[in-house]
Amino acid sequence: MTKNFINEIEQKLRAVVANEKRRNGLKRLSYFIISFCVLIFFVISLEAFSFFGIATRTVLFYSSFFIIIAFAAALIYPVVKDIIYYKHPDYVATAKKVGLAFPEIKDDLANAIQIFKENNSNYSSQLINASFESIYNKSQKYDFNQVVNFSEAKKLVRTAEIVFIISFAAIIFTPFLNSAAYRIFNYNQNFAPPQKFYFEIKPGNSEISKGDNVTIKIKTIGQKPGEIILSTKYNEQSEFTEKKLSPDKSGNYSFEMIAVKSSFDYFARAERIESEHFKINVIN
Repeated sequence: MTKNFINEIEQKLRAVVANEKRRNGLKRLSYFIISFCVLIFFVISLEAFSFFGIATRTVLFYSSFFIIIAFAAALIYPVVKDIIYYKHPDYVATAKKVGLAFPEIKDDLANAIQIFKENNSNYSSQLINASFESIYNKSQKYDFNQVVNFSEAKKLVRTAEIVFIISFAAIIFTPFLNSAAYRIFNYNQNFAPPQKFYFEIKPGNSEISKGDNVTIKIKTIGQKPGEIILSTKYNEQSEFTEKKLSPDKSGNYSFEMIAVKSSFDYFARAERIESEHFKINVIN
């Protein structure tokens, strides 16, 4: 009968061990995901703001790669240990944890298991059986799995989920981070540095009636240059005419051409950055 009792107790203690390993595994996995996301986001942000050359990007890529491998090893090694430990669990140590959670059991469960396992000749078999049956009856009303608290692990899992979603959403949907990620993963390629700003010009290519007025509106995306040069050239001209434009209160630039009688080409430039060339066609 005592053998049945010990088997049942061991099954309950083995379930405690399994839950402990599951909880610890969730915590380690959460730490790995958080560390992985922070590392990737940090490296990509560095590249986004610094625009490194091939040599530095190569160092960043392989440094990150080996750090992630180290993180993965730190995650996998305890899992392997847990698998080995689960095959041969320390029932006495686990029983002590149960005893701390349930005062009625205290150290009695751990002591009974230890005596039974050691088959100590100082105690009669009747005494051992009676002791174990008594502690078995006491422990029946307790759920040993309550010893394992998953609240901290669940908080870490939620944190890892949030960090993962935010970091990768930022990388995917933020253009300059997305471009930086592409450069990091293609670390051995040359990339032209990004422009300080880009032009957005209206009306672009268009048609107007002869004698109409045309307002050219220029907006810069990125840094704001102090002034912009608007270059125009009518069909009958051989060279472009330049006009300096200053920003208005909203930081945009505009120029109105009065009573336009012939077609013309135009473009804008500032700080050695030139816009696309556009043409206004005048129709009779």
